[in-house]
Amino acid sequence: MSLVNAWTSQLLFVAMLLAVGCGGGGTEDPSDTVWLEPVAYPDLAGLEERVRDQLDSVHANLERVRAESEVTEAALGRAYGEAGMVYQAYNLHDTAASCYRNAARLEPDEFRWHYYLGHLHHDEGQEDDARVSLNRSLALRPGDIPATLLLARIEFESNRLDRAESLYRSILAAAAENPGALFGLGKTAVARKDYAVAVEHLEHARRRAPQATEIHYPLSLAYRGLGDAERALEHLEQRGDVPPPQDDPLLGVLVALAGGMRVHQLRGTALAQEGHYAEALTEFRRAVESDPDEPLVRINLALTWIEFGDFSAARRELNAALALAPDDAFAHYNLGTLEAQLGRDERAVEHLTAALRTDPNQRQARVNLANALHRLGRPAAALPHYRHAVESDPGNAAARLGEARALVAAGHHAEARRRLEEATAARPEDRALRHALIRVLAASPDAAVRDGRRAFELARSRATPQMSIEEVEMMAMVAAESRMFADAVRLQRQAVESARSVGRYDLVVALEENLQLYERREACRRPWRDPATGGGDADVPGLLRRIVAEADPDRNPFLNDRRAERLAAKVAEAAAGNARDGIEFELAHELLRAGDTRKAIELLESLIARLVAHGSSADAMLGVREVRALAYLRLGEQENCVARHGPDSCLLPIRPGAVHVRPDGSRRAAELYAELLENDPGNLGWRWLLNLAHMTLGGYPDDVPARWLIAPEAFRSEYELPRFANVATALGLDVNGLSGGSILEDFDGDGLLDVIVSAWGLDDSMHYFRNNGDGTFAERTEAAGLGGQRGGLNISHADYDNDGNPDVLVLRGGWLAADGEHPNSLLRNLGGGVFRDVTREAGLFSLHPTQAAAWADYDLDGNLDLFVGNENTPGKSHPSQLYLNNGDGTFSDVAAELGIRDLGFVKAAAWGDYNNDGWPDLYLSRYLQPNLLLRNEGPGEGGWRFTDVTAEAGVAEPKFSFPTWFFDYDNDGWLDLLVASFADFFGDSLEQVVAGYLGRPAEQHSRLYRNRGDGTFEDVTVEAGLDDMLLAMGANFGDLDNDGWLDCYFGTGLPRMNTLVPNRMYRNDRGLRFQDVTTAGGFGHLQKGHGIAFGDLDNDGDQDIYAVMGGAFSGDTFPNALFLNPGNENHWITLRLTGRRANRSAFGARIVVTVEGGTGTRRIHRTVGTGGSFGSSSLQQEIGLGDARAIRSIEIRWPTRDGFVQRIGPLPLDRFVEIDEGAEP
Repeated sequence: MSLVNAWTSQLLFVAMLLAVGCGGGGTEDPSDTVWLEPVAYPDLAGLEERVRDQLDSVHANLERVRAESEVTEAALGRAYGEAGMVYQAYNLHDTAASCYRNAARLEPDEFRWHYYLGHLHHDEGQEDDARVSLNRSLALRPGDIPATLLLARIEFESNRLDRAESLYRSILAAAAENPGALFGLGKTAVARKDYAVAVEHLEHARRRAPQATEIHYPLSLAYRGLGDAERALEHLEQRGDVPPPQDDPLLGVLVALAGGMRVHQLRGTALAQEGHYAEALTEFRRAVESDPDEPLVRINLALTWIEFGDFSAARRELNAALALAPDDAFAHYNLGTLEAQLGRDERAVEHLTAALRTDPNQRQARVNLANALHRLGRPAAALPHYRHAVESDPGNAAARLGEARALVAAGHHAEARRRLEEATAARPEDRALRHALIRVLAASPDAAVRDGRRAFELARSRATPQMSIEEVEMMAMVAAESRMFADAVRLQRQAVESARSVGRYDLVVALEENLQLYERREACRRPWRDPATGGGDADVPGLLRRIVAEADPDRNPFLNDRRAERLAAKVAEAAAGNARDGIEFELAHELLRAGDTRKAIELLESLIARLVAHGSSADAMLGVREVRALAYLRLGEQENCVARHGPDSCLLPIRPGAVHVRPDGSRRAAELYAELLENDPGNLGWRWLLNLAHMTLGGYPDDVPARWLIAPEAFRSEYELPRFANVATALGLDVNGLSGGSILEDFDGDGLLDVIVSAWGLDDSMHYFRNNGDGTFAERTEAAGLGGQRGGLNISHADYDNDGNPDVLVLRGGWLAADGEHPNSLLRNLGGGVFRDVTREAGLFSLHPTQAAAWADYDLDGNLDLFVGNENTPGKSHPSQLYLNNGDGTFSDVAAELGIRDLGFVKAAAWGDYNNDGWPDLYLSRYLQPNLLLRNEGPGEGGWRFTDVTAEAGVAEPKFSFPTWFFDYDNDGWLDLLVASFADFFGDSLEQVVAGYLGRPAEQHSRLYRNRGDGTFEDVTVEAGLDDMLLAMGANFGDLDNDGWLDCYFGTGLPRMNTLVPNRMYRNDRGLRFQDVTTAGGFGHLQKGHGIAFGDLDNDGDQDIYAVMGGAFSGDTFPNALFLNPGNENHWITLRLTGRRANRSAFGARIVVTVEGGTGTRRIHRTVGTGGSFGSSSLQQEIGLGDARAIRSIEIRWPTRDGFVQRIGPLPLDRFVEIDEGAEP
């Protein structure tokens, strides 16, 4: 998109008079008594002619004054100073500085020259010089507020907090409501971690200057320090770069001298047209500062942001322009075009329609609007706009092409051919129009329209050696229509391989559909793919590529590589001193998060050496020393647990086979944590990490100082479960990635469970591993059509279209707030484990941050519905969605109609019929809000509704919660509820976890709610032994030892790199309590556990466990784990249910298995589903039967409106059994 210079070129410059007085006190040349430095005349070649004229006149005037024989020192000083002002106004800093220094020598008592010189030094990063100049100015004018504010800012940035605070308070003594001083005091308090005082000052500043968005970031840090994560998140969302206003007449003079907003616009336009976008941004920002209420200024700033590649900033400025001028057609056009480029066609239609309302003659707006409507599947609505564009400009090839495609999509094939023939006759050289005609002639479904011979002649006459993917696809269509199927197959395979080679996986599946036609000797009868799903930025994979390209590291704290690059540039520009030290420390921390640990260590060591040389105390360097210790510990992980990954790597307690071969990192970390503990012996986090370091060195517990030892007894299991070996590496399933989701399911219908995993990195690929049935797996990601699916913090599966093939849902944007407006993906399984993205055509396309969704047939019509819980944040609405399955492959969002739309910040969702009335109820785990239980009332007289019964059921806690699920842990036929504890996502809760290992009570813990059977629940967490501080993220449940009681596995952690705590496994002891078997079973992985799925991967009758590892920061990757069940002596049965009236996969069916065993008759209860909210287990029901001697019966209550109950049996033990609804197995 090119910039449009929409403002007038006629600029009005402020007239400047350099008044030079003629004193009468002497004739001595001042330069003979005062040393004056030479002033180099700057290069004006890049400036606009009027500006050059202005500066030439300034220079000439200065030379004239200097040449006067009787000029006084004061007059010459003013001439130099006022010349410096003009040079500074145009950013000619070197020349301006020389002028100011001469002026200060000649007129030492003039406040202005010292003040302007201080500003100039500060802009150049010369803080020491700026401090000298500003102190001189304040000596001349004590208490000047602008000068004091700037000096206080410099002292703050140099970490001289006492001096900064003193200066800010001196301002408030004179002007008690000054927002700049209040803001400064607040930032100073944040730096001292005096968060209550910080909030007081910053909130006061915000009341005085509500438009100052710069206040929000330190305010968010202050609230986070107080533990108020909700307010912290609210202010983090509102952060910006608008500072508190400052009344500074002297700076206002500089702006006026440079012509204000118009001059900055002119400079910015010239720079942008030359491709100097960074410099153009600077000028346009200054134009906004000069006149923030001018919409045109913001539009041009937005267009420059687009050229610079920052689409989020562009959108922000265009919205600001529309807030100032709601009917501005130019702003609506550019915002609509931008939204279309980003795949947000609904918003594009809104803005482009508004543009045309104001200016109906905007031809390109009309074409863009038509294109967006066409992509949304509304070709009939698009046609009038295409036709209008063609009529107003018959030579508009894009409009003609769009019209033809819309005519085809609307079924008007003959008219499409006629219009294309007219267009190609008028523009025979236009390849796009000619190719469109060939497609219609070769592949129209209307036999009267097709003309294979003519298509062949046109294609042959215009063929070229180098063809695009689309052109090769077109040639294959022609060959197939001409019955040359061997050529069609060859060409189509070429198109498929080309698409795959350039990463266009979104095209591969569609191209392969045509390839299958040609292999069956059938011609194509669709000239174009559906524009909503067939490629380009409007489809979901294309939009995902766009999101990767436009991601802003200033808004997304997990783009650590990019953030480190920016900080490195700042370090290179910064002058030596405390400010640079701070940036270097920030850079080192960012490099650690990015995984560049050695470079982080080099920076930290250099920084510490420099601080020591400057006299900094050990206490003053505590933060730097802590990060250095963590960096060495992380280095040990990378060089051993990752680079030399083995089955026992990072499993707590560390076994001999996992002791580090390269010990340098952990050895140094142990030394450094011991030093830190000397400063703060009570720091439980450092104590924990010291013990870990010694474990990796093989010296635990003997080498750990006694006073800091965490005894081995702390890790002892409560039951001796056999060890589950981590076999992921041996089977090629050890994907090394970030946090993500996991699914175990039979996707290709061969009776074997396959594995699909995701990772949340914006450009991370999904992985699909097919189970070969011989103990090995083969990756089929690209062949399955999943190569274009990027990102995805969580994934789940369900057979939404009842075709017998499990489909996949990918959830994106969770935890990223405003930067998480990413599309989810619904991937339809076409059979055989090949998928197609049908998000748009299914009606599920939206742009909300989420990782929480749950499937259920809430209305029991035989079609699975979908709840998506989005992350609603203050100031930004992201309502949740309840998608009703229409039964035709599409969904309708009925959340608003049912009153469950505005549900807050949802972190997990689970369906379960807790009151046994047949209707699935919905439970929501929410972030920093009471959780919700919504009872499904069914189809009442007033329509379907859900009732909030949280209070009466008693299930609102914990406040810090994350994963959740319904399950019948005590086998009494009533679904119980587990809600796992978490913490502040951005905080540090390591010490709370360690306190639990030391026997201290947890500050917050999970909740196990036992269903009383009367609509209420009893909190039995403590009695059940689940009152540990878990930091649970991914979690799921299954039966480890086939005893018929459901056990739980929790993936734990936080984004912070120091949160190295074991994932936890709890064995269900006969429904009475849960026993920690983490150590015994080998489940205590120290890496950050996410998607967890239970399933019998080797069909031996017991459940294995797949767990996704890795954290949030881009360098915090780790190989995933697969824990292979060693087997046991208990019996089992695996059920594969197929619904007929019920949904095909029997989601929500209730199963009761009655067995005879050594202790008599026993009933085991299960519900068909995928388990917990973060990780998706197989839908086949793998049921442990304990010491059963026989299965007396199996009872299934199918999820139908009549509650059909099917009873079968007796059945043999240890079998796979397929059961069709209503039929005998």
